[in-house]
Amino acid sequence: MARHLNAAWSSRTRGDAEAGANLTAPWAENWVVEAGRRQSDGANATSALQLLLQQATVTPPADEKPVDTIAVAELVALAELVRHCGTTAVAAARRLHDLHLQIHPTGVFPLTDTPDSQRTDAELAAHLGFDAHAYQSARRQHRITRAATAHPEPLAAATVLAGPGIRTATEYAQADLPPRSHLAQADRLLRQRWNCGLAALGAVLATAAAWPTGPQGTTAVTAAELVREAAAWSNLSEEELSAAKSG
Repeated sequence: MARHLNAAWSSRTRGDAEAGANLTAPWAENWVVEAGRRQSDGANATSALQLLLQQATVTPPADEKPVDTIAVAELVALAELVRHCGTTAVAAARRLHDLHLQIHPTGVFPLTDTPDSQRTDAELAAHLGFDAHAYQSARRQHRITRAATAHPEPLAAATVLAGPGIRTATEYAQADLPPRSHLAQADRLLRQRWNCGLAALGAVLATAAAWPTGPQGTTAVTAAELVREAAAWSNLSEEELSAAKSG
């Protein structure tokens, strides 16, 4: 768990630095949406993993069971849901905003600060009307504006697209999908419609994410090079990897 948290913080820090550099470049407009997504996704991932690590630290172990990356991802998604519901419930208890409960047929019940239009004026006046989503959006926009209005040193095209970095070697491990699970079903559908499975998609994305870059976090690479590197690393067929890259 600690290893995944460290990796999430490393990815978040690198992503923020890359987004900040590109927001000051001539193509900054193309990065506004991506910068906001990276900030939101990075915060969600690190917060959920911190919550899981804290819970694992204070809870005595009951048994031992090997887990893979897919299992950790499912736990992180659950932890993020619990964290979001908890912070929303606490804010509502302090009368910052109204509370809305929506129960899905599967049993999942997210809490949001969506106001209930059926409530009376007196009930709606019992809280301050704090809009958490608008607050977070304003924070992201402030960060993007601050980065875009900075005055960095001019970037040369040759420097931006240079890729002399070093890639850290990691062993490829294909996820073991539980039979009749949602992930196994998704894998079958991908193979039927895209001629590739989750393993090929993961190999292509992991290869792209680990590709050596220059000081600005960018580089230039062809699709053929990406497929060849992914095939050499994962031992999957180039045909399946090419389908995954196109998908």
